[in-house]
Amino acid sequence: MRTSPRATYRVQLREEFDFDAATAIIPYLEELGISHLYSSPYMQAARHSPHGYDVVDPTRVSDTLGGDAGLRRLDAALRDAQMGQLLDIVPNHVYIGERANTRWWDVLREGRAGDSASYFDIDWDALGLGERVLLPVLDAPRDEVLAEGGLDVVATADHGFELHYGDSAFPLAPGTASTPGPVALEALSAQHYILDFFKTGSALLNYRRFFDVSSLAGVRVEDTAVFDWSLSRAIDLVDDGTVDGLRIDHIDGLRDPAGFASELRSRVPGTWLVAEKILATGEQLPVDWPIDGTTGYEFGALLTSLFIHPGGLEALSDCYRLFTGDARDFQAHSHRGRHEVVESLLSAELSRLTRVAEGAGVAGARTELAVLIAGMPQYRIYPRDGGALSRDDRRALDAAETWARQSALCDGRRLDAILAILRGNRSASAPARELRERFQQVSGAVMAKGVEDTAFYRFTRLVALNEVGSDPDRISTLDEFHQTCAQTARDYPLTLLATTTHDTKRSEDARLRVGLLSEMPQQWGHTLERLDHLAARHRGAHPPSRAAEYLFYQTLVAAHPIDADRAWAYMRKAAREAKLDTNWIEPDELYETDLEQFVRGMVADPDVDAEIEAVVASMTPAWQMLSLSQTLIKLTAPGIPDIYQGSELWDLRLVDPDNRTPVDYDTRRTVLRDVTRADRGDFLSDLESGAPKLRLIASVLAARARHAEAYGSESGYARVIATGSRAENVISFLRSDPDGQPVTATVAFRWPLLLRDGWGDTLVELPSGRWRDALTGGEAPGGEQRIATLLDAAPVALLERA
Repeated sequence: MRTSPRATYRVQLREEFDFDAATAIIPYLEELGISHLYSSPYMQAARHSPHGYDVVDPTRVSDTLGGDAGLRRLDAALRDAQMGQLLDIVPNHVYIGERANTRWWDVLREGRAGDSASYFDIDWDALGLGERVLLPVLDAPRDEVLAEGGLDVVATADHGFELHYGDSAFPLAPGTASTPGPVALEALSAQHYILDFFKTGSALLNYRRFFDVSSLAGVRVEDTAVFDWSLSRAIDLVDDGTVDGLRIDHIDGLRDPAGFASELRSRVPGTWLVAEKILATGEQLPVDWPIDGTTGYEFGALLTSLFIHPGGLEALSDCYRLFTGDARDFQAHSHRGRHEVVESLLSAELSRLTRVAEGAGVAGARTELAVLIAGMPQYRIYPRDGGALSRDDRRALDAAETWARQSALCDGRRLDAILAILRGNRSASAPARELRERFQQVSGAVMAKGVEDTAFYRFTRLVALNEVGSDPDRISTLDEFHQTCAQTARDYPLTLLATTTHDTKRSEDARLRVGLLSEMPQQWGHTLERLDHLAARHRGAHPPSRAAEYLFYQTLVAAHPIDADRAWAYMRKAAREAKLDTNWIEPDELYETDLEQFVRGMVADPDVDAEIEAVVASMTPAWQMLSLSQTLIKLTAPGIPDIYQGSELWDLRLVDPDNRTPVDYDTRRTVLRDVTRADRGDFLSDLESGAPKLRLIASVLAARARHAEAYGSESGYARVIATGSRAENVISFLRSDPDGQPVTATVAFRWPLLLRDGWGDTLVELPSGRWRDALTGGEAPGGEQRIATLLDAAPVALLERA
């Protein structure tokens, strides 16, 4: 490894921000103290890809981003700065909408007998398809498309005859076409694929997808040839020193995550490996995965829930029920969302799983499989060699069984048979293994789509808690936080710590603003009453649902000031994800027209703006102070802090694509120069610009570099106990060297609105010696210290032992 991980900086590469653009910011990142550039996937992706996860050719670096030459320039800049690179890889799926994916093109041209057929997870024996692949790509029923002449045979210079539909092209099987023009029905029937209407065909397709995205086909990376094809280029970049670490995207989509991680580890021994694994409450990373940790969603979830005031959340629950009329808890919404998704968006996957179960001796089990999957409390389970299950896996299956036993729809004998296979209580026949493994792949997809992309948009009580890896019913305690940190220091010191990612529903500071409503529930309730009255001016014949309206008001607080275009883009996505009044497949134009009118009218209404401004004013500067606290904790807790592009200043962006907007690096360079000058002024100078946050990051990362022994793989962690009237507000801990000697002390806080009267008699006890604050230069002796004294020049402190 070129350099030990200290902090990562995530960049989203795309046409508008390519390798040369990333190269240009390396001096800024070096000055900031970043050790690793954390790159989104950059193998050849679909044309105009905004994110890189739609790879078409994993064997070559993206020409759009600058190709190998551009990557070499980026690598040279990183080497000059003594920085490394963490690369995001996508082993689960590839994009199949372009001929640049030559493997998929071969499947469509040659069919089951083709050399590439085994690369994809295709059910060639699906009933009624005649060993063909069903592609749900048509905008209308096939008969209508044919009648309108929408499918044409086209002669191309480079690829021979092709079938064209609008901007899409498909290969033709050898000998099935000889002249251009409208395709003949006989020629169409002779292909190794069936083109179908997207609204109905999605339920019939016979290849594994990434969730419900039919243009992203799952690959069989468990096959050695497919593994090599998918990852050889990335492994080459590790071998030649360009890449120090790999981030495994969507590991839960793989058939055998542990087997994949083991194979990857054997190919890149000593390489920093982290996986995108979303852990449920209480779930632990499987111990047999030879990786260094996760991408850090669980840390962000833990910290967010730690910042929510439990008493205020109870009051907000009453407020939410009164406003929306929704008396159901989140678990009810979650279960309903999962059940709807498995029977609708993922019905093709359920159908295939049902056929697999029949092959394993359990016929007619569609309902039992659906109910079990909907009852899973975590993404999936991870059977080990010999079928053994971990405690977390047994608990998950027990919970799913409880749901299923309560359902009047399930047949007890079929349920018993399926559970016996899932628990490994039957002989490990090939059909049983197939059912067991494929169940997990479907279960993970249902959890993602049913919870994160459905229930989170329906249950909107306090959407700060509606986050990837979060449980809206979970409130963390200080004991839990410190226990988790100590465990991370012991088991996964190289895991990432994330508070904003490309997947988060709202950025870290927007989320903090919403969370602060738990400290002002009474004021929020009164504001809601007035907003409800003002909204009558703007509601149309098809008003937004009450839950959507409640979400909208929180969004106005989160992103204030927000323009109408951003607000409408967010609310349209939120309404479609909720899948109640409109959806992505069949948008309700009347509802969406009135929703847009409502959103734009509310944003433009000065009376509404005054109400939101009053709420934001009441939590200002508390939200900025809390952001500094959150940032300091992330930068000093066990693990490797990850900074998402642009979030080094105040970050009020919403869900993608809002969080992929261009970052103003010129401004950030200027601010960084200002805050690192010798005459930089008070710590909170230029608060509105976000300068204190950037100053904190630079100061803390410099301290981490000075004290690498306290933040390495052998370093220690210990809680600092606070006493006094505000002890529950204090979040303080020590980082120590491998010999157990304390080196730094973090002093941070939560619940800032409850600290308006000050810290009072609250104390912390520091180990003996002299301590110097890395943020302000202030000094303190060991022993009992008043928090008010330690934090007299800044809202948080990082104390270095002299």
